[in-house]
Amino acid sequence: MSNLTDFFGKSATRVAGKSPHNQPAFAILGGGSSHDKIAVYSHDLNLMAHSHMLYDGARQMESSANVGHWNYQSQPSSNNNHNNGHGIGSNGYLGNNCLMTSSPDFFLGMGGSNNGKYGMIKHDDRGWSVAMVGTNPGIKQNYALGTSHNAAGSSAWIRSCGRSNSAVSRTTDSVGGYISHERAVCRPQDAGWLTSGFHLGSGGISYNQNTGNAVIIERDNSNNQAPWRPVLLKNCPDPSKYLSDQAAWEAAITAAVAVSGNRIVGPDQTAGTTKTSAGYTAVKAVLCDDNSVVIMYAINYGVEIIRWVWDNSANTWAAQTTSDKKNRAWTTMYHQNEGSYPNFTMSLDGKTIVLTSHAYYYSSGYYMTFIDVATGHTKSYYKEDSTHSYGLTPVGASKFLFNDSQNSDGNGRLYATVISWNDLHTDPATDYWSSGFISNIVTLTSQYLDTPDQTTNYPAVVPITNIDNEAIVLAEKGEI
Repeated sequence: MSNLTDFFGKSATRVAGKSPHNQPAFAILGGGSSHDKIAVYSHDLNLMAHSHMLYDGARQMESSANVGHWNYQSQPSSNNNHNNGHGIGSNGYLGNNCLMTSSPDFFLGMGGSNNGKYGMIKHDDRGWSVAMVGTNPGIKQNYALGTSHNAAGSSAWIRSCGRSNSAVSRTTDSVGGYISHERAVCRPQDAGWLTSGFHLGSGGISYNQNTGNAVIIERDNSNNQAPWRPVLLKNCPDPSKYLSDQAAWEAAITAAVAVSGNRIVGPDQTAGTTKTSAGYTAVKAVLCDDNSVVIMYAINYGVEIIRWVWDNSANTWAAQTTSDKKNRAWTTMYHQNEGSYPNFTMSLDGKTIVLTSHAYYYSSGYYMTFIDVATGHTKSYYKEDSTHSYGLTPVGASKFLFNDSQNSDGNGRLYATVISWNDLHTDPATDYWSSGFISNIVTLTSQYLDTPDQTTNYPAVVPITNIDNEAIVLAEKGEI
């Protein structure tokens, strides 16, 4: 009998609908002292919408008085209200840490309008959500991981939740939720994961979707400068399945911890006594496919990164040496009023995570550590810049738009380029950990995309995060 597939032809490989890349990727913000302007671009870098939003207090939301109005006609470094879009540490996996603009509908609903509708919702100018969000390497990006802030022992909690600043922190309280009110959470000490009485790093959790393993970052709570260390949980229950039931997640974690060999406490980081208050409170961690762990936290005048390399023969991490720690210090640095919390952004295919931080006041400069999730290899960059802000925004399955805030007056446009892990390497398999922080990832001279205003403007780029990333990844594989 003949082959029916050959007779009728191959079955369809795509479904009806819009092109996956025709989803909004980011908004460029601009404007003057009395109005805001936006330009929205898709993942194939087409202009999707632009809007002129009048600054009219009567049309604002209640938070507008606290958010303030950013004058994009002046440089970020000259504005002490540094919470309105600018900066690599303010924009990441949750979108912008203050403006709450992750939804495509927020921008596209106003495309082409000129009626003064404007609603940048203030979350908090201390960037609690930046501090409290953990990482979840992988392609499922419709959820987030949150942690308590500056808490230890039975007070420390973790949460699987929606992907937004509000869902992660749920409050502006300095401990990330009034403890007596936080019932819908998982307590890692009660589950046996967090060492009894230890401090849980704010944001110090990473669930690797590829392996099903997870790590938390902890330290002895008796001394703020006590070293961080990782605690691995093999076969961690998938947090994306427990968004509606944190108690069930805790019960499942308890059961996983009870299995012999599942919980592994790693060695302390190499000695260091330069953590700032942000650095001994918060830490950003990435658990790679080979169980290597990379963390970033704040130190005096900069950031430090630590890596624990997994030793398969010992079934734990190799002991730390001084070569496993790299730092870059420049001058006084912070993200928001409270501290210099590191942030992260992730490629839509989940294969590259970038840990980020400002390098100077008012969102200027950058520190960046690119991590290849499959191997734990890294490449780190810094820019000592006290004038311009920088942005790194996922576009397409594996790439990022990298931009700065140079004046886009006239035909200057947005100074930007597109980069990826592969673009940064002659051989993508190379590990650049030993190089530490390399100066200047790229000099931005490309006047790449139209900005929303034609006069003196120092634009900001804000990521739009709540999209169907899996459709974009599949499209680039030719599977839809």
